[in-house]
Amino acid sequence: MTICTETKTTRMAFLEKLSTLAATLGAARKSRNTVLDLGTLDDNMLRDIGLSHADLLDLRSAPLSSDPDAVLRRARMRNMF
Repeated sequence: MTICTETKTTRMAFLEKLSTLAATLGAARKSRNTVLDLGTLDDNMLRDIGLSHADLLDLRSAPLSSDPDAVLRRARMRNMF
């Protein structure tokens, strides 16, 4: 491979990783916005879907790398009993 080809390959790999990172951050932002929307519901509405405001606080304190859906599913399971 020539230096020019190596540079293009490196640039393409970098752009792919950057694109993946941007998509991941966009999905995390969308999920966090959904949590903010859930926070506007009253206690009865949240209870109807198996959640509480404490569950939302737990989710907000979770690392950004955590899957918000998984965190809320665990909370719903915990609240069932």
